Amino acid sequence: MKDWRIIIAGVVSMIASIATSIVALSEGITLSSLAGTNYEPLLLMTGASTSLSFFLTKKWAIPSFFIAILSSFSVHLYPGIHNVSATLFYTSAFILIFLDKHIKWYKFLLLLPFIAAIHSLLAFEVVANLLLILYHFYYIVRRVESK
Repeated sequence: MKDWRIIIAGVVSMIASIATSIVALSEGITLSSLAGTNYEPLLLMTGASTSLSFFLTKKWAIPSFFIAILSSFSVHLYPGIHNVSATLFYTSAFILIFLDKHIKWYKFLLLLPFIAAIHSLLAFEVVANLLLILYHFYYIVRRVESK
């Protein structure tokens, strides 16, 4: 039964992350800058659902904590806390992916967000989130197939 909770939470998180990325791209602002706009509820739902889906898988508890903090502190009101938690979120998530022995080839894709960062912070965020979404999609498919 717990597997289905993980799968449902993961799918909701993926859909919310994609929707948030599309909105940020269409507005031309970073994901964090959606706070204080009409899209703030979507941003908060994305953070909460992602934190929950990560929390349900034990090894992702640390990134779960950082995305909860990141979502709780607006970049406009608390830029220091927000930016440090964002950095720690992406760092802890990338470390977990790098250490994953199941899909070794995926490690090379972790360079893409940093290449995208040359263009803008938004490009980094969108590419990094896309990599996280694809990684977790693969994880969910693997989990369903093993049942």
